[in-house]
Amino acid sequence: KDFIPFLEEYARYYGVYPQNAVADAGYGSQANYQFLADKGITSYVKHSSWEGNVSGRNPFRYRLNNDETITCLNGITGKKAEAKGWHHKKKGTVFYEIEGCTNCPFVAYCKKHSRSKEEDSKLFEVNEELRFHIQQSEENLLSVKGIEMRVNRSAQVEGAFGVIKQDFGYERFRRTGLSNVVLEFMLVCLGYNINKFYY
Repeated sequence: KDFIPFLEEYARYYGVYPQNAVADAGYGSQANYQFLADKGITSYVKHSSWEGNVSGRNPFRYRLNNDETITCLNGITGKKAEAKGWHHKKKGTVFYEIEGCTNCPFVAYCKKHSRSKEEDSKLFEVNEELRFHIQQSEENLLSVKGIEMRVNRSAQVEGAFGVIKQDFGYERFRRTGLSNVVLEFMLVCLGYNINKFYY
């Protein structure tokens, strides 16, 4: 929940929003993606299924197309469908149906959690807005610029925390109260910067 307030504070200080936003999968929510789109910020924010999808261990079962269709792992196109007897599990979703599942090589994976494994079709509950944001972010992340930004983020941000925790042995705050904790961590960061300056 600190993602949007952080960007709002950035805009308050600098008078403009950043052109790009890079963040790990913990920040890949619909609200955050929508905020980036509304403010014209290019999203390089991972979604919760990023690692499994990109590595191929747990790929997306479908891709949402621009013409209100989906394409499954087997390349079959599905359209919106009325799902009689099915209820929406999530708000703002629609159902899409893919037919021709019986001889599909991915049927065991695709229908792993389905209650209708023997049927020749599969229903997908799709949040179209979220899925488009996810797909756009993934395309950005896999681009040359996206790879460069991911590398820079891990080198610049994660490394600093690693040095403070592991090399400095600073693993917990000694003071209590928000103002005292903020002051303590500012002193630690000052020490980190002085250390970098001289060494």
